[in-house]
Amino acid sequence: MIKELLVKKQSGTYAEALESLGLADLIFQILMQNNKDLRVIIKNCGNEYKIISPVIITQEMIENTGYFQLFKFIKQNNETVIPEAIYDYYNYPQQKQWKNEKRKSIEQIYKEYKGKENESARRKKVKEIENFYEENNKIDFEFDVVTQLSAPNQYSSFSKLYFNFYNNKDKFSILIKEILKNYSNINDNEKINFNNLTGFIKEITCLQLFNPHQGKGLNKDKANGLNATNFKNSWIAESLKVTGALKGMICQPVKVGNSYDLKLFVPDYNEIYYDKQQELIKKFKKYIKGNTPIKIDILNIMLFIKTFIELTPEYKGCVKNTINGFYSVYQKDLGQNKAVVNIAQIQTPDFIIINTEEDSLQWREILDYLITLISRIKEQGDAIQGLLAFRNFISSSNIDSFFKFCRWYSIYLMQALAVEKYYILPISPIFLTKIIKHMETENIKLSEITENEGFKSIAKAIRKSTVLLQYTPAENRSFEIRYGLAQEIQNKSRSKTDFATFIGDFIGSYNAETARAKEKTGENLRAIIKDEEIKKFVELLDKYPSRLVGSLLSAYGFALEKKSSNYDEQITESEEEL
Repeated sequence: MIKELLVKKQSGTYAEALESLGLADLIFQILMQNNKDLRVIIKNCGNEYKIISPVIITQEMIENTGYFQLFKFIKQNNETVIPEAIYDYYNYPQQKQWKNEKRKSIEQIYKEYKGKENESARRKKVKEIENFYEENNKIDFEFDVVTQLSAPNQYSSFSKLYFNFYNNKDKFSILIKEILKNYSNINDNEKINFNNLTGFIKEITCLQLFNPHQGKGLNKDKANGLNATNFKNSWIAESLKVTGALKGMICQPVKVGNSYDLKLFVPDYNEIYYDKQQELIKKFKKYIKGNTPIKIDILNIMLFIKTFIELTPEYKGCVKNTINGFYSVYQKDLGQNKAVVNIAQIQTPDFIIINTEEDSLQWREILDYLITLISRIKEQGDAIQGLLAFRNFISSSNIDSFFKFCRWYSIYLMQALAVEKYYILPISPIFLTKIIKHMETENIKLSEITENEGFKSIAKAIRKSTVLLQYTPAENRSFEIRYGLAQEIQNKSRSKTDFATFIGDFIGSYNAETARAKEKTGENLRAIIKDEEIKKFVELLDKYPSRLVGSLLSAYGFALEKKSSNYDEQITESEEEL
């Protein structure tokens, strides 16, 4: 009867992605009740999603499928009446209480165990609290979506959809067949007689949570009058969207000033098994946290990819072949309601390719490092431009955006360290090299630049004139910190002539300072830049654009590898970092 079902893309948003998830879950439940193979596939076919069953769904299988909750009932508040014989439901008031208690307990631990000296004890106590709630008062992984559905303006439609099925349990197989017909090529003229159904509502008001393109003021392609009404849609599509949201949507608070807006994310898969998707989303949700608008996009996509790699150590190929990225929707909090102010997509980088177990391990390390690096940047002022550049790099796989981030970060790091903000991480040259290795193309061999002896020597000289000195106590410094060097590299590298002149002046000054220090102390405090190294660097400028060389110099010149992972400890200028 049925093996493939199609969900046509029409909205340009995550609405159909949710619908396809809900449909995949329905097929999964039918197969499970009939003891069949459960490997249901969700496949992105461009203009549509295809849900592929491992076996043909027959009329007999549908009739053998007993009533089950298409999506679990939500107890909205303590006065909500639970439907008879329903014992598995979302207890929102209780879950909310547990979550608040957990949050307050962790906040108290942070108050009691302040300071770096108490970090180990603080982590241990927080872990104990997390374990307690995991074992005793476990919070549902769907709680973020349940919270939104429990809001008064959402719950009414949810409730109507739920009771469509609950009130007609004896005709459940008829409803299931109607849903499957809607997404297949079955030529069946048999139609449901809705008059025989109890309290059935065929058209439901579209919830903006699931249909960000449809809401008050958004219900006409062309504005030719005032209309404050909402769209309505078929019970079939809206029911599956509820299931899909509970199985795959992420709802996170976004801090804006002293208030919080909401960001919604839905993964967009190119091809994945439904049960693998469930495993992935459940583990991912354990580690996500609310954040600021741009950082939350960056951190989520990197954490999601890292989680996927951890769960599939045997994976081979480009990760984008499985995970296309995230649909993202920004909702502005207006008090009682929220308004959609941005609809976007964040793409998975196409350079994350895994061919060996070593690649898998390396990418997990790179992503983990980048998550830590980005987490420590405060999204305010000039940092917004840097974070936007990094988000563009991740989403577009554009190396120019990465270099733009590196140029910005070198300036940001120097400014932060000048006021002793040691929570800011220097970029690690080891991880920088790993990232650049994966970004190389046949046309541009970046390693030819970074492995050039002249480039390495000048990058080390920049490091010893700037960031390394800032991590050195003032009383132990033998040289003055060269503030503004990061900005000068950025400005001068726009022209090959200006850049060559600038680097020449820097080398002359650096070597002179080094020689004077040796005369005073009788010791070689740092190596000079040799003529052969200068010659090799000039050869780079003859072969590659000065802007590219300058960008890499900004990245490596202000990178620092700390022997200890704790960057809060100061280091001396004599340490070798490469």
